[in-house]
Amino acid sequence: MKLIKTWKELNSFQAKHVFLRHWADLPMLAFAVIGIAYLAISALSRYEAALIKRIDADDKTLTWQVSVNGVAVGIIADAVYAAIRRHVIFDVHIYVAQLFNFGNVLFRVIDSLFVAIPLGVFWCGLACYFFEPDTFASILAELQKVTPAQIVSSAPTILQMMVVVSIMLITAAAVTGRSFGFVNQFDQAICKGIRRAISCAAEGDIFLYHLVDDKMVVPKELDFIRSQMDKTQA
Repeated sequence: MKLIKTWKELNSFQAKHVFLRHWADLPMLAFAVIGIAYLAISALSRYEAALIKRIDADDKTLTWQVSVNGVAVGIIADAVYAAIRRHVIFDVHIYVAQLFNFGNVLFRVIDSLFVAIPLGVFWCGLACYFFEPDTFASILAELQKVTPAQIVSSAPTILQMMVVVSIMLITAAAVTGRSFGFVNQFDQAICKGIRRAISCAAEGDIFLYHLVDDKMVVPKELDFIRSQMDKTQA
């Protein structure tokens, strides 16, 4: 009976906190989307300005050591590296490829949920049958009393709870290292451009760094954006 009581409490809680309960909430969501898009475009604009400045400066003293799979394979100038990043980040084809990859990931996630959720329900029901037989019998009795009208009325709540469960399952899978086929097309294109610039045929994990006072320094792209924002505000 505790399980039935918990289910009713969850059902009541979910009914009180429904996202987008009224069509009047849509303008607020639209403003939020527009605000996020504006911030993204603004960040890209500042980043492009920072990249152009690095390209035009053509500082021969600022170079990056390139290592592939932990093995040093060459050196690349910061101006060349900035040019590669600018070409990739503003290449429409990369965005299209990333969009298709997102679609493939979504398909794999849905396919995984079609298997995971029924299996989860089955194993939970089986565990309840062996460890809580009284609760299992009560659930069956309650299910037999359900009318078609009750099923229709509770369908939105069940759907919302399934979405919550799906998000939890996807998060758990991501934490355990499952990527569902996600590929960062931008990183791949940048790495390919770097290998081409230094004539390196080997593929693998690329790492850029240089030494300053015997300390390893890596390229921090966000620092370039912040410096550009500070100069714009000044």
